[in-house]
Amino acid sequence: MPNTGVGDLVAESLLIPVPAIANALGAAFGPSGVLGLRTPLPRFSTPLSYAMVRYTAFGPNASPAQVAFYERMLVACPPDVRAYTWVAISELDLHRAIPLLTVPTIVIAGELDKLTPPSHARRIAEALPQLERLIVLPETGHMTPLERPGQLSDALAELAAVAARRWDSAVAAR
Repeated sequence: MPNTGVGDLVAESLLIPVPAIANALGAAFGPSGVLGLRTPLPRFSTPLSYAMVRYTAFGPNASPAQVAFYERMLVACPPDVRAYTWVAISELDLHRAIPLLTVPTIVIAGELDKLTPPSHARRIAEALPQLERLIVLPETGHMTPLERPGQLSDALAELAAVAARRWDSAVAAR
């Protein structure tokens, strides 16, 4: 599970680097006040929108093409869908569900992820009964699948190999 959290996502987000300000804004506007805005995004990239996407979602080594690709994804997302998704994510609380995940799992985080900081990944890893490995990728932001597709693919291949070995052992034991 790359770049995810189990709860308290808005309170622990690092988008606004001063937690007191972020918490005050969150308390003043609530999840639907800012995250629930249904304002359409500009249909074209501007230096400001590009910089905001890069700051929000990527590490320092992301290519301009990766940032532009994600920016186009955001623009293409209907405003209602984007708003409902962000509000739902802000209210997410899966703390009790994580220990129920009883399959081999690899948790992946970007070291510089401002949306779901590595602290989330560590909490997930600690609560998983079948954690295979926690991977924190250096100089990587929230968009691990775009920034580090090779490492993500390698982790998925590793997980598939673990699952295959366990399956083979279970079949052999019968």
